Amino acid sequence: MITSGFLDPNGYTLAAGRGYFGASYAGTDVVAQLGEGDDRSLPLVVHGAYGVTDQFTLGFGVGIWTYDIDLGLLGPEAGTEVYPYLSPKFRVFESGPLSASLGGRAVFETSGALDGILFGVSSTISAGLGGRAAGHLSLGVHGQTGNIGDAGYLIGVGGDVELPLSTDDELELFGDVRVFDLEGERAEVLIAGLRFLGGTLASEVGIANWFRDGFEIRPIVSLAYRF
Repeated sequence: MITSGFLDPNGYTLAAGRGYFGASYAGTDVVAQLGEGDDRSLPLVVHGAYGVTDQFTLGFGVGIWTYDIDLGLLGPEAGTEVYPYLSPKFRVFESGPLSASLGGRAVFETSGALDGILFGVSSTISAGLGGRAAGHLSLGVHGQTGNIGDAGYLIGVGGDVELPLSTDDELELFGDVRVFDLEGERAEVLIAGLRFLGGTLASEVGIANWFRDGFEIRPIVSLAYRF
């Protein structure tokens, strides 16, 4: 459920008829990291997903980027931009502990700030590592339809471990390392946190450490209602 930008964190899909609605601070989102320092947006995502079939999950949401840009002699300029998106995901393979999926996301501009549609396509394989642990490998690309020549790559390796609880709720430790091309430059991010999956509520807390100009830590916070 982590808000992960164009790179899907695992190869699983929701069961038919299952879904969630929630909100997240998008500390790991690729699009939200454009800009430097105070120019960088503070991203919030209101999102949801629904299992259309056991093999097909449709995600949807709205990204809300709030920014504060220093224009020098002209002073600061603050504003908010809203970007609705769709993120379909197909499970193409499942056998025992292995699951693989193809996913994507299309982000639609509403203010004329983007050069076409932002897009991302990724393929992800998840493998059970025995017991309560699983590992994930993701490969993908991202870019804009108005500037296909500058499309970049994404690579992610991570996993999660379920901690033992005396209830039916689930508590997981998750971690991920991602490498991707951002505006023609390579960027790396280390992600770690804790995920809670209850009967009707789910949440995540953690950090995303960006290795750009030293260390920059951004929070991971999300809360969702499950059905």
